[in-house]
Amino acid sequence: MGVYDEVKVPCPKCGELYYAQSKGGDSCMMTYALNDCPIEVLCDVNRHAPFECTNCKTNFKVKLEITPSVIKFKEVYLKNNKINIEVDPNIPKGELHCVDPDTGKNNK
Repeated sequence: MGVYDEVKVPCPKCGELYYAQSKGGDSCMMTYALNDCPIEVLCDVNRHAPFECTNCKTNFKVKLEITPSVIKFKEVYLKNNKINIEVDPNIPKGELHCVDPDTGKNNK
């Protein structure tokens, strides 16, 4: 039995959630919503596609479009630990998104 992450993918016809397996990334046995999933996990989300909805029997897969963008960041030092703070014009004011330098994960 292998280790994998799961991505909750809604059926495009009825909305029933399908739990797609992914071995992309660190495979930490996490479950992610499709809209809040790390890109490295999403890159392998279709490993068992096409999926079949258990409710309405519709076959589907995830369409993944990656649009890279360059963002500015400022390094902040706190107790000898480096934290990257992203400055992105698409993030509403008042929200802070930090990237953990050890894991690369976005901490909202």
